[in-house]
Amino acid sequence: MNKLTSLFILIACIASISCNSVKKYNTAISKKHTVAEIHEDIDYTFKKIRKLHPNLHWFITEENLQNKIDRVKNSITAPLTSEEFFFILSPLVSEIRQGHNAVGYPFEKMEKEERKRYKGSKLPFNKLQFESIGGKVIISEIYDSVKTLQYAELLEIGGMTVDELSAKYNNLRSSDGYNTTFYERRVGLFLKSYYRYENPTFDTVTLKLSINDSIFDTTFYRVFKPNPIDDSAKDLEIEAELDSLENLPELTKEEKEAKKKEAKEKSRYETIRGYNKTQDIYTRDYKFLEEDSCIAYLKVRGFMNGPYEQLYDEFFAEVDTAQSEAVVLDFRDNLGGRLAEIHYLISYLAQEEFVTILPMEAKTKTPITKALWSGNNKNPLLLLIKTVATPFVFSYEQIRGKKEDGIYYITTGQSKPTEPKPNAFKGKVYILVNANSFSAASVVPSVLQNMGVATVVGEETGGTSNGTVAGIFKPITLPNSKLGVQFGMGMIRTPYLDTPDGFGVIPDVFLLPTLEDRTSGEDTELNWIINDIQSARETKEVEINEDLEDDSKKVDEDTEEPAEKD
Repeated sequence: MNKLTSLFILIACIASISCNSVKKYNTAISKKHTVAEIHEDIDYTFKKIRKLHPNLHWFITEENLQNKIDRVKNSITAPLTSEEFFFILSPLVSEIRQGHNAVGYPFEKMEKEERKRYKGSKLPFNKLQFESIGGKVIISEIYDSVKTLQYAELLEIGGMTVDELSAKYNNLRSSDGYNTTFYERRVGLFLKSYYRYENPTFDTVTLKLSINDSIFDTTFYRVFKPNPIDDSAKDLEIEAELDSLENLPELTKEEKEAKKKEAKEKSRYETIRGYNKTQDIYTRDYKFLEEDSCIAYLKVRGFMNGPYEQLYDEFFAEVDTAQSEAVVLDFRDNLGGRLAEIHYLISYLAQEEFVTILPMEAKTKTPITKALWSGNNKNPLLLLIKTVATPFVFSYEQIRGKKEDGIYYITTGQSKPTEPKPNAFKGKVYILVNANSFSAASVVPSVLQNMGVATVVGEETGGTSNGTVAGIFKPITLPNSKLGVQFGMGMIRTPYLDTPDGFGVIPDVFLLPTLEDRTSGEDTELNWIINDIQSARETKEVEINEDLEDDSKKVDEDTEEPAEKD
């Protein structure tokens, strides 16, 4: 048997296993599970959490947690499907008050043909961004050239009112600690996810909207790619492409090189900004708010999606060249992401040697290895990759972890003392936050606020100011219901301790926009910052002019000729 034949057999085996696993999984989540099986899944969940969660009793005592577990188990008296169990287990896990803990909704898996059908399809509904404000949900942004629905109030989605959808799903997952602002504000941010629980693969969605005292329905339709099997459609597409090519003038060598260079520059531009093709937006981008470039504005929607060093290098290089007097960091609706990225960003703002976090705390010396081998996925290819990677990962963790008083302290790049960048910004720094600023997007304002180098503007962040349990995640699959559960294995502490513990970053300037502000296109928080910078500038100019006048008077007095004596 030659190598090529062996490869085809391996691929066929993997495909067969995958197909069978889809059917097996869908059968498992749709059937009723006995009370004993549900109890077993609850015990399995908390056995794993107790074993590996680094700070389980940060916000709940062991006694209170066990009492809640017992009450839930005693309340289950009849068999449940996985979906029914989801609505019981999810709020129970949220009692730990760690926002990174999550129970995955048991979606049915697609068969191969169905996956092919949806791959590459587009739904214009995904280009809408919603915001909860003043107890209502509005369309806050439309990532499209057509903006006619912007700021419309959402009344219903797919026949369900916003209140119904929120009541069903919004409290299934906790905030961090004792924070409450995140619960109300995240309804708009997560609304599309909530609706997807109701309609996993919707092809159309109808919204009931209200704008300018007018109530109306609008429907969005999914656009599918042409079926590749349809030869006539394919032939027409090829003919149209050939016709367009025939009408194009012959390009010179210089023109071809210019086009190639333009395409390369565009690719780089989109890559370092973390281009999101689905929504047609950038994860991180910047601009200058005044013609003289005095105010530099950096919007970061999440610390993820693509490389980041080049973008921050480019931004602060331009800020340095322009001699900007203020930098505005906008972390509103930023749910967090990579610690390495926020450490790199802080290095451009710190004024002296710093650390972003303390050494990460864990219950095990090898959290990455344990995360790598989590779950019940028996895919042969995945098992092969894990087997090859494990010795390297395991050795790395053995070197960097140290045990003290039963806790493993893991040194990361973000916990090592770091010098600021040579061109670190030394002017005024403002950070815009709201209740949807979570995880790493709470760590940055906490650290910079405590350093004394930034003014935080907005409302209390959803993530706690003193840290969170995240970093490395342990995914588990429950043996009977097949629900997926995830929790953090790393205790991430900031180097500063704000009191009282368990709350978000409290802004220096509290500002909560009103519904009227948003519907009129007013950015309340950003406008306050611009006015504050301009006011400080005017005050400084007045002081300079007064000093000049005083100096001028002094010169006049010194040069005045003495009166002649009789």
